Amino acid sequence: MKRMAAWVLGGAMIVLSAAATASQYTDLWWKPDESGWGVSVVQQDDTAFVMVYGYGGDGTPIWYVASEARITGYVGAQPVFSGTLYRGRGPWMGGTFDPSQVQLTEVGTLSLETLSSDRLRLHYMAEGAHVTKELVRLTWRRPEVDAYYISTFALRQAAPEGPPYGSLVYAADASLRLEGAEVVLRAEDQFGRTCVYAGSRAQAGKFAAATGTFECSAGANGLQARAGTFTVTELELTANGFTGYLRTWSPDGREYGRFSGTRL
Repeated sequence: MKRMAAWVLGGAMIVLSAAATASQYTDLWWKPDESGWGVSVVQQDDTAFVMVYGYGGDGTPIWYVASEARITGYVGAQPVFSGTLYRGRGPWMGGTFDPSQVQLTEVGTLSLETLSSDRLRLHYMAEGAHVTKELVRLTWRRPEVDAYYISTFALRQAAPEGPPYGSLVYAADASLRLEGAEVVLRAEDQFGRTCVYAGSRAQAGKFAAATGTFECSAGANGLQARAGTFTVTELELTANGFTGYLRTWSPDGREYGRFSGTRL
């Protein structure tokens, strides 16, 4: 397998729009102390399909949908999705489906203020009700995995205190094990290093976060052995691999950036 390493010390910076985070907020969301209602978000590029399922004034189930909630602004670096809210009506699913009976009635507006990767603030006005709620991702099962990957790490380098001075991009053969609350990531890279990241994880919907300690052996090109603590955020598993954001701290410096792996 061909591998390439590069120290990037300067050059042009490419700024990507929020569309680069497509599907980041796709998930089921809820308010844990108000179990029984929730919000479904399916994001494609800068547009989200948002469904609010809850109860009407008489206690019967009701749902509203914002079928085209677009990014309309930002609070800091976090996007805000806004759109028109509709209530649907249509034919009974147990009989012959008649598309002509499908009706969407405009009932108000909706906005989703993204507070972090795993927190939303929901605002909507519908049929005289004005609702504001803070939501988190709904988790009902933690994925388990013990598999091998071909991985790429793209990490900014920084002194223990101070601005970044470059980036290290490298490939690695990696194994990832998620079992219960434990996580172990082992990466053998092109420099001859072996890095082991071990700790505990917490699941939030489709994303996992992990904290713990790491050790990296010495490698070629003057890379020294390192040890310290790490965090991983936005760790997402799919049938094809994983992606995540890694931060490390050690007496020798800091690293932070994206990593991903293709499942073998």
